[in-house]
Amino acid sequence: MRRQRLSLALTVTVGMIMWLPAATAGSSGSAVQAGGLLGLFGIDETECSTPVVTGSYFRMIQPGGTEAGPYVTNTDSTCADKTYTPLLPGSQGGLSTVTYQGDPDPAFDALGNGLANKIHEPASFFGVDFACSTNAIDPQAEQDVPLPVIESDANGNLSGQTTAFSCAYNQQYFNQGSPKPDGEMPGLTTELSGTYVAATGTYSLEWRSTIVGGPFNNFTGVWHLEGIFKSTPKINFKAANATTGESISMSGNVTPSSAGEEVKIQTQRKKNGGYRKVDIRSASTDATGAFKLDHPSLPAGRYRARAKVAETSSHSSAKSAWDSFRVSSGGSRVAISDGLFKTILGRDAQQEGALYGLFGITAGRCGQAKGIESGSYFQMTQPGGDPATGPYVENGDSPCDDKTVTPLEPGTDGGLSTSAYQPNPDPAFDGGGNGLAKAIVDPVRFFGVDFGCSTNGTDPQTKDQTTIPEIVADAAGKLSGDTNAYSCAWNGQHFNQGAPKPDGSKPGSTSVLTGTYDSATGAYEIEWRSQIEGGPFDKFTGTWHLEGTFTEGSAPSGGSSSGSSGAPSSGEISGSSAPGSSTSGGDKVKGKSLAFTGSAIPGGLGPILIMLGGTGIVAERLVRRRKRVIQQELLW
Repeated sequence: MRRQRLSLALTVTVGMIMWLPAATAGSSGSAVQAGGLLGLFGIDETECSTPVVTGSYFRMIQPGGTEAGPYVTNTDSTCADKTYTPLLPGSQGGLSTVTYQGDPDPAFDALGNGLANKIHEPASFFGVDFACSTNAIDPQAEQDVPLPVIESDANGNLSGQTTAFSCAYNQQYFNQGSPKPDGEMPGLTTELSGTYVAATGTYSLEWRSTIVGGPFNNFTGVWHLEGIFKSTPKINFKAANATTGESISMSGNVTPSSAGEEVKIQTQRKKNGGYRKVDIRSASTDATGAFKLDHPSLPAGRYRARAKVAETSSHSSAKSAWDSFRVSSGGSRVAISDGLFKTILGRDAQQEGALYGLFGITAGRCGQAKGIESGSYFQMTQPGGDPATGPYVENGDSPCDDKTVTPLEPGTDGGLSTSAYQPNPDPAFDGGGNGLAKAIVDPVRFFGVDFGCSTNGTDPQTKDQTTIPEIVADAAGKLSGDTNAYSCAWNGQHFNQGAPKPDGSKPGSTSVLTGTYDSATGAYEIEWRSQIEGGPFDKFTGTWHLEGTFTEGSAPSGGSSSGSSGAPSSGEISGSSAPGSSTSGGDKVKGKSLAFTGSAIPGGLGPILIMLGGTGIVAERLVRRRKRVIQQELLW
């Protein structure tokens, strides 16, 4: 019964934006597709001093009535026709299709008045205020529900769903969405309809929702909203690595935008396990929405920055995702010396190239206010959304206040291996559909079921051959890579979450791995996005952010990178490679890199050491230089 209930919740609610209205009278039976107008549908105040009513309002049809009435007369209404109850814009100005506008806690005052005020101001109805909200879990039906979706066709006709729309009144909750959380459209419930003028943003929309249960059973709410729609802009933002003394190049673009729009760029520095504010600087967009800032030089360290724009006449306020960057101390001479120093000591030279070993995961830590303060996490973007701005799926099982982010904890291996596969166990699920893979991350609760992630020689969803994850660092510490083998098991199903996909494609919002790496400390941050193809989460996009410490290990053994579903023990995954070990069979399947161990210099070290003036002198100078670099980094 538990599995059936979860399956229904996926199909109707958690599956989000993919519902099919029930074949009832008045229903077209057509599906509302993913996507739509992402932003805020601002509410115009009601003008109802005469029988001609304009603006936004609420009416209620009595049981047994039709769309022509009879309507309930609200004695508290300020309208000339008291069957109309005026609606005034709330603290956020209207109805959002980007984020839930949930009930406060508590949702009622001592007199039973509803307190939600984000969409509209609480409105008096027979002596008690009703207040409406949208919640990830409908407070009446106690089911997971999707964000509102409102779409416009080429002619400006609106359609969509408002399943999450709920009103709190006199200590009770009444779902007033369409369709209902179970997908039904009882009584006089109708699909959302309306009009939209893209050139001006003006809109008008309406839906009806018959109340099921409680003191207003079979009464029908009529909701009419009109005003100006403002889209949520998309902000692409990047910050480049730099060395001390150099300015940091920051750039991006805002869509939609107008020339001369101010963009505020906030920079933070990582310190003591968290990020601390550095400064906020401004840039301006050009006619195309592009902006650029050369941030003044910063001390050596790890940083992140993001861009924000304020509300304008064409769009609402928004901010980009954080982009991490690194300021290194010393230029190429230090990097070269560090590489030679490793060679002299007989260690693998991995200053630039593929990093083989274990990317240990630092557990995600929820922020004091909301979101993730530091560490590793997972986030899921809804179909049609942008991973940088949302809308995101809210995981009711997340321990964070901002439930769109789900923190990750290290598994039994401690993190992600680039030395060997970390495959699914057999079986991959328990009797409740929980994923059992736990080598990379500890199984994570997601809508009542655990997901477990793994890397497999044969992808369990697509059945395609994969390669062991590969992560490469350039000389500046920028990371790139391939995670096509990464897969997650949840509720009896497999979802490839690699980038690119096993067939090499990058559908939708899929983006390859990027990140930063500090070779002196092993500290790293990586992130990639992968759009799900098929199944109940089709077109949803997972964002995977891992950070922690990299530990060098052995290169993949020959043949382990193609077609194998097995993996060595944890010790083989994280253990360091022995000096001088052979790697003749360590080439990757797709020819991306060769294992690099032993001497980095043809002919051995002898000629080089003689050229530099002798082993002792070179080693001593390099050790001194390395100590100075480490001391500088510790001081910073």
